[in-house]
Amino acid sequence: EFVSAPGRNDLARVGSMVEKAFAGEPQRFEFWGLRASGEAFPKEVRLVRGSWRGQGVVYATADDITERRRAEEELRASESKFQQVFMASPVAIAITRLEDGRYIDINDAFVDLFGWSREEAIGRSSVEMGKWIRPEDRQDWSNELKRRGRVANHEIELRNKRGETLNVLFSAETIMLGREPCALVLSIDQTVRKQAETALLESRQKLAEAQRIGRVGSWDLDLPSGRMTWSEEVHRIYQNQPGAFSGTFDDLLKMVPPEDRDAVKDAYLDVSERDSPCEIKHRILTPGGRVKWIRASRELSFDAAGRPLRALGTAQDITEQEEARAEIQRLNSDLELRVQQRTAELMASNRELESFAYSISHDLRTPLRGIDGFSHLLAEEYGDRLDAQGRSYIERVRSAAQRMGSLIDDILHLARITRQEMRWKMVDL
Repeated sequence: EFVSAPGRNDLARVGSMVEKAFAGEPQRFEFWGLRASGEAFPKEVRLVRGSWRGQGVVYATADDITERRRAEEELRASESKFQQVFMASPVAIAITRLEDGRYIDINDAFVDLFGWSREEAIGRSSVEMGKWIRPEDRQDWSNELKRRGRVANHEIELRNKRGETLNVLFSAETIMLGREPCALVLSIDQTVRKQAETALLESRQKLAEAQRIGRVGSWDLDLPSGRMTWSEEVHRIYQNQPGAFSGTFDDLLKMVPPEDRDAVKDAYLDVSERDSPCEIKHRILTPGGRVKWIRASRELSFDAAGRPLRALGTAQDITEQEEARAEIQRLNSDLELRVQQRTAELMASNRELESFAYSISHDLRTPLRGIDGFSHLLAEEYGDRLDAQGRSYIERVRSAAQRMGSLIDDILHLARITRQEMRWKMVDL
């Protein structure tokens, strides 16, 4: 009672433990002592039976455990805070024994991510639960954790309770619970992000493929700085390796023939047409010395104050179209010249035909008139002397001469047709 803090100890229990110590059973217990200043403090008391000057006694040793108590209370407070953070964390957290991988504790985020409840998970290992798609992955990270004491940002594919594959960013740290080495494991679900990254990559690949097929690339020009970025297809169109282009608009102008530069500069940088897209067709000179034709279009974007920020546009390789158009123009010019030459030849031929037709008309009509006239006289004056066969021959001669005259008239009409105007009329096919 003399060294006991008032009301803080069970003195009857202490007396019982002293009796047990006298009986030869060592005792150990905590006791609230009282300092001379009246301050109560905790101490740890040990009782051991012994002898003193021939008498049976109990030796009592006492250690001041004030600091240890404070440390224990701080530890309990820390553990309480850790438990609160552990359970409230949105990241899936688990504590496993390092030796066999069995779960000691998991938080709610772990339950939400993988689907196993606390009752289903605690006491079982991840292998028993079937989380590992490739068991060798667990062995790899377990070996690294044992060797280095931690594993950071390790990407692993795991299986949840429903059998779905999850892409997880895995981190683990070795901790001691009592004297047992354990692993504090954090799992962050990356499945949606990975799917989005895969979709984005596929989209970019499709866009790049579409640009390659259509020979249309995209570019982005930061107007205040003059920095410019090209898509892969623009580099291909300009026949310029990505590392060879420094990414400035001035470098682009260097690839444009001097006579086109002012027009290109105005088209790319003119911000007076705020709402309408701009398009220009210009030439470039590739590093290999080839002249190519580009059709460039762009639209502008502005900040809240109305200042121009960016020019976004496309560049299309139209070299083949321009070369084809130039070839068509050349062929058309050649064709027009050939048509003129052919027309002159036809006109000369028509004049010759007309002259020939008049010559035929003049040269053939006179003997035909003679044949027809003399046949007519023969039929009238000597018809009574001829038999029916003779008169038939005369009629056949006259008919042939008259037909020949009609053919000559048709030749003259044909010769004059080129001097007549074209007339359109409906015909029954």
